[in-house]
Amino acid sequence: MRAVPSLKTFSLFAFIALLAACTAAVTPQWVATYNHKVDQGGDRITWLNDMVVDSFGNVVVAATAIQAGFTQAREEEALLVQFGADGQRHWAQAANLHPLNDGARYYDDTRALVTDNNGNLYAIAISQRVTEDSSTLSSHLVSFDRFGQQRWTQHLSDQEDMRALALQNGQVIVAGLSTQRFSLDGTKLSHVEHPNHNAWAIAFDAAGNYVLSGGFMVSVFNASGDVLWQAEAHDDGYAFAEVLFTGNGDLITAQAIEPRGAALITRWTPSGQVVWQRTLAAPVTSYGMMGPALIRQDHRGDLYVATSNSNGRRIAKLDAQGRVYWQKTSRQGIVQDMALINGEVFVVGNGRNEKYDTQGNLVAESSTGRHVQITQGRVAVDGDRIYAGYAASMDGGMGLHVSQFRNQ
Repeated sequence: MRAVPSLKTFSLFAFIALLAACTAAVTPQWVATYNHKVDQGGDRITWLNDMVVDSFGNVVVAATAIQAGFTQAREEEALLVQFGADGQRHWAQAANLHPLNDGARYYDDTRALVTDNNGNLYAIAISQRVTEDSSTLSSHLVSFDRFGQQRWTQHLSDQEDMRALALQNGQVIVAGLSTQRFSLDGTKLSHVEHPNHNAWAIAFDAAGNYVLSGGFMVSVFNASGDVLWQAEAHDDGYAFAEVLFTGNGDLITAQAIEPRGAALITRWTPSGQVVWQRTLAAPVTSYGMMGPALIRQDHRGDLYVATSNSNGRRIAKLDAQGRVYWQKTSRQGIVQDMALINGEVFVVGNGRNEKYDTQGNLVAESSTGRHVQITQGRVAVDGDRIYAGYAASMDGGMGLHVSQFRNQ
């Protein structure tokens, strides 16, 4: 796994910085690409599912490595890939979720990824077990160290139901139709079932209370796992959603709703009362795919929202009362991820990266220069380094495309 990346800076033409009346073209520091086992032939695809920067400055991607083909030839592996801050690929390792050879075929993929202060990695992995007469799904939590060695694996569920992942107070927390806690060495600490709420997002307050969002509900639990309150979300909402706590214990949920590409932002009191709601319309009319409703919060409590569809995107800033400071739209397609640095907003998706300043001005943009899979796209930030990651066309298939920019 110690191969040198393809540093194809020509494949990402530029950041186009619009500063006052002049335009400055800024190229990425590097572009690294990787398609798993492409040298072994076959139709190879490596999807990018999540991306983080560890405490040593390495960029780690959670991916799904696929050899396409009919049932007998098809392969799917849950894959982690680490790149250094200089763009060198350090390692790529597939998770071993099935230590016993039972004669079945397994198709594995990753979902969410987090890292601790020692560079250890924790990922949700989903597995499909196929025999001649049956097919079953299961969810797992797998951990690797920073050198790419698998540390441990925990079985979570006999369903494909675990989606939310977080680190909190030295514990790994996974949520779906249940919320499960593990120590960093893989010891299971608690298991709380909530079969009526299939969570997609989780957040914690200072007291250890946690909120689950998505699956058409909002649920708040205390640190012991007791339900404090639950509320139904918007009737026209979709399962995926985001949630965060404010400084005073209120919480904010962002939910994608119809028409395609609209977002509903709701502020709740700690006891579950609605303080205000704000609907952000779709940026443009579209009958294509919609993007997720994304929300971030700065140190002042101001909120930044991204909503999108196949034909456009909307980026907005709200104050703590839900009033709009500014909002901008473009025709650049779906936004899959968003990061916030000192009030500046970075969004990625559809192969198009954009940076907005504190006043909502579009000051930089870039393109991968390749065809990308539109449900893919992640951004990660490490100081003044910004990383954009995609699954993009290469080697006759699709592979990882990670680029580093310097924030200026």
